[in-house]
Amino acid sequence: MPYVKRSKAEAALAELRSAYDASIAEAGVVLVQQTAPGADSHHVSRSCLDLLGWDPTAFLTPGTLRSIVHVDDLAAFRTAATDPGSEAKVVRLLHVDGTYRHFRFGVTDRGLDQPLSYALVDVSSDASAAQARRRAAEVLEHTDRALLYLQLADQGDPSSFVIGDLNPAAERLLHNSTATTLGEVFSEQTRQLLQNAAFDVAHTGEDLALSRLVVGELPELVLDVALTRLEDGTIAMSVDDVTTQATMEQRLRDRALHDQRSGLPNMAFLAEQLEELERITAATVGLLAVDFGALELGADASGSDDEALVSGVARRLGDTRPGAFVARIGERRLVLLDRDLLGAEDLQALTQGATAALAVPFDINGAAIGVQATVGAALSGPLQSRSRLLRDAEDALRRATSQHRPWVIGTEEDRKAPSGLFHEVREGVGHGRMELRYQPVLELATGRIAKVEALLRWADGERAADESLELAERSGIPDVLPRWVVGEAAGAARWLTDSGFDQSVAINIGATAAVNGFEGLLGLLTAEGLLTQGCLEVEIPETLLTEDLMTATEMVEDLHRLGMAVVIDDFGAGYTSLSAVADLGVDGLKIDRSFITTLGTIPADEAVVRSTIEFCHELGIQVTALGVSDRESMDRLADMGCDLVQGSAVCEPVSLEDLPSRIADIQRSLV
Repeated sequence: MPYVKRSKAEAALAELRSAYDASIAEAGVVLVQQTAPGADSHHVSRSCLDLLGWDPTAFLTPGTLRSIVHVDDLAAFRTAATDPGSEAKVVRLLHVDGTYRHFRFGVTDRGLDQPLSYALVDVSSDASAAQARRRAAEVLEHTDRALLYLQLADQGDPSSFVIGDLNPAAERLLHNSTATTLGEVFSEQTRQLLQNAAFDVAHTGEDLALSRLVVGELPELVLDVALTRLEDGTIAMSVDDVTTQATMEQRLRDRALHDQRSGLPNMAFLAEQLEELERITAATVGLLAVDFGALELGADASGSDDEALVSGVARRLGDTRPGAFVARIGERRLVLLDRDLLGAEDLQALTQGATAALAVPFDINGAAIGVQATVGAALSGPLQSRSRLLRDAEDALRRATSQHRPWVIGTEEDRKAPSGLFHEVREGVGHGRMELRYQPVLELATGRIAKVEALLRWADGERAADESLELAERSGIPDVLPRWVVGEAAGAARWLTDSGFDQSVAINIGATAAVNGFEGLLGLLTAEGLLTQGCLEVEIPETLLTEDLMTATEMVEDLHRLGMAVVIDDFGAGYTSLSAVADLGVDGLKIDRSFITTLGTIPADEAVVRSTIEFCHELGIQVTALGVSDRESMDRLADMGCDLVQGSAVCEPVSLEDLPSRIADIQRSLV
């Protein structure tokens, strides 16, 4: 055997190894071979340097191979490494540049006396994979969605994210094509937000979305950010410019929360404010409810002057308490919400200030316009529910309307009826201490009594009818009086019919009764034969229209089905527009006495009455004037075409027994 120098042998071996590694590298394979069965050290072909970038000698350190396997692929790697009969697995191995590459991992077992061989095929070099990557790159190149690929250099440090790549859309959006860290693009606050979110995604694998971000470095934009962990561990962060969509959403939200005519916050906005206040326990909150009507604008005014007046009233109301929230919750109803009152005395002062401020005329397009304003206020202290605040304020407004002065509910006692009145009302109904009086209503065109209205009175005459109804509602027994009134009025109607009179009886019901199934009671009486068609006429309060037009419409329809006429009472006191009346389909309307008593002295009031009569006649609605106290007013109303009049000029309310003779006397005197 010829002698071969050792140096030549080593050179030949090196040449053979190099050729072996070159052929493996060209095939895209890394050959890993254990030095002995069960050993943790490996022989790794030099092609590893080309495919993964790692120096093959690094794998002499135990555990190196497992350390570069992606955490999500460790289970598949262990299965393939310990079971020679298993199918090859695709795993991700960490490249020296920090990215993960896909490899098909398989095991060859040559017997116990031979070392195990691990064959890793570079899947990313496959033609199909390369084609897919090219297509993906084209999509990323041309999509309008900005995409950044983030790599976490240190698995335990959120601040170690680097930008591996970003597409052209991201370059345009961020005005930066060379950034390698988030800090080069975003401010410190935004950077911390994004890197913490990306860190969570990197470790949990769960997608995360951040919606409607406005960042200081891009103040003109609204952004949606989505983060996803890709298969190779890279975090893909998409940044969408949703400024146009967000602007449209905000515009729609503003429309939903604001009155479209005046631009003021509406009822929905107020509800949001009250809901927010439920979470604030330390504040004392006050709410003013204000009804107003123009002295020199018709009740049906709906033009620019009317809306200018609404806006003017809102501004002046807000000026009484700078920083307070003002909203429009009705045609001519505003509220003022104050979050920082000192107590009941402060609320009283605010109410007085608002009343005084609104008493000064407004300059509307060069015309001096005065308003009649009614103010009700309520207080909600710390730890008290805010949900009842609006109900209390509107209750105070109703009382202010009936008492013709501002009304404040500042304590729990204000919400209750005065001591003993609950018992008095119940006893009054049950023991004859209340009675109905009947006031004739004159038809101007014929001089005949067309109908009579049943009016509630205390039998001793010590209290007014308005107070009786108010006490009934405040005492918590709203159904007792209406049921008694209907029974008495129905009996009176039958008695009049049996006595040869053809007048119907009108009954006036409060708003509380109106929303508690009052028409159901009338339907039951009709079914039992206690009410005949046309014998009763129902008057509903105007306040029901301003508070719940839908309920009022349904009620009118139900009463019409029972064959009963429906009339709106005290129209003008609540400042409802005539357009709402037209939609209701009522049979009649009674003009509030406050407009009738000033006929001949306030031209604006006379213009309101005249325009109301003309409008109602166009709709086929009969008009009654309330509170007519003299013959001169009666003649003026006749000239205007008013249909009916009611008041002391015709007849004061009388008992049922005296009613026939009074009707006869009235009709004789007018012949």
